[in-house]
Amino acid sequence: KNDRWQAQLHQLMQEAIVIEAPEEASATGLVHSQLESFIQKADLKSDGKTKEDRQGLLNGVPVVQVDPNDEKERIVYFRGQDFVQHLKKVRFEELKGANLWIAMRDMGVGHSVIRVNKSAVKVWFLHLTEDNVIDYKRLSIKSEF
Repeated sequence: KNDRWQAQLHQLMQEAIVIEAPEEASATGLVHSQLESFIQKADLKSDGKTKEDRQGLLNGVPVVQVDPNDEKERIVYFRGQDFVQHLKKVRFEELKGANLWIAMRDMGVGHSVIRVNKSAVKVWFLHLTEDNVIDYKRLSIKSEF
């Protein structure tokens, strides 16, 4: 019986066709897509030089700021809790908790603490290219604390 099963399985494997799935079909791909959607709430064309714009973080809106390591570069900051709220609104349930943050870190999302008014706010961040496209490869910035 086992030999017959092995022969049948071998024949099926010889006829199997590998189908490549698009990135969006994976849980990480879906997070990537939702993050792109969430980041669009920010004014991606902003020069990022106005620190008062950070007030938007307290209202749940991602904000663009100048990179503290390089004045020519810009960063999008957002609070993790606001991104989680966005995921709940769109009923995204593939990844939660630590698994969500691991997936985001693996995509190139960094985290830091910045000043908003006189408060310290924990944020996640992404770098922007000159074309207002997210650059997922760069993870570090200088902390403000």
